[in-house]
Amino acid sequence: KANLTQNKVISGSEIYGDPLACLRDEYDAWFEYAKAKVPPEDYDIFIKTLDRQILLDKFNNGIQPQPLEYRHFGNDNNFHWVRLLLQMFKVIGSDDVYLFGYAFNIENEIRVRQALMLGAQTDLFTGLFNKSTTEALIGEEINKGTGILFLLDIDDFKGVNDRFGHEAGDCVLKYFLTCF
Repeated sequence: KANLTQNKVISGSEIYGDPLACLRDEYDAWFEYAKAKVPPEDYDIFIKTLDRQILLDKFNNGIQPQPLEYRHFGNDNNFHWVRLLLQMFKVIGSDDVYLFGYAFNIENEIRVRQALMLGAQTDLFTGLFNKSTTEALIGEEINKGTGILFLLDIDDFKGVNDRFGHEAGDCVLKYFLTCF
């Protein structure tokens, strides 16, 4: 809980299990400390969501902050996924803007989401990318403007499937891909 107008942390002056007495209960000091625990690739969304002045500007334009999912370094020096829900308001009779934030550990949810995404992008039997994922990846590379597309044609591959079965065909595909 924080008073953004006065740059004061009211409660929750600990983060990721660390007591933060050194922050003098200032929101900006808390923000800098928290930002240092976030991987560089998450800085942009973290700053746009939690920077005090950006929050105040958005609130003054009638915009509430969106939920934020980001990674942070835990005390075990590993990344952990967190969802942060924020709510801002003014107290009646005051011009001070307050922020309430609730953080949730979403490690398991992220693992399930990643497994579902991988399952949707790969062939169940070979573990290779499926047709639509392959087309999308090739399209991304083509849009970058440089590169080489290497196509292999396995002669009479249908005969392998017909004679030995699809499981054998899947093994042949895996073998050829490991050779390259």
